[in-house]
Amino acid sequence: MHELGQRGYVHTVRGRRGGVPPARPPAASGGGEVVRATEGNLALVECFAPGGSECVIEPACRLRDVLHEALAAFLGVLDRYTIADLVDRRRRPLRRLLEVPA
Repeated sequence: MHELGQRGYVHTVRGRRGGVPPARPPAASGGGEVVRATEGNLALVECFAPGGSECVIEPACRLRDVLHEALAAFLGVLDRYTIADLVDRRRRPLRRLLEVPA
């Protein structure tokens, strides 16, 4: 939550009446955008890291391209959804499970 507040996705309010209300409309924040902003390092393997790696098989490795494609697909799916899609107030079962008052 702290990082979401620092990045401008939520307001963090201390105290008895505190909470973490959204800083902007949930429909304005994409899932992929939030993951990219908060997950600093999406390097799945050493060779993805900036500056290269010490992996001896890197010149012949075919897995690197596959993992790049998989990461792009993962983020692409998240990009299709907004935070509003994930917190739809009409989803009563989720509200009940989380014991959130209506």
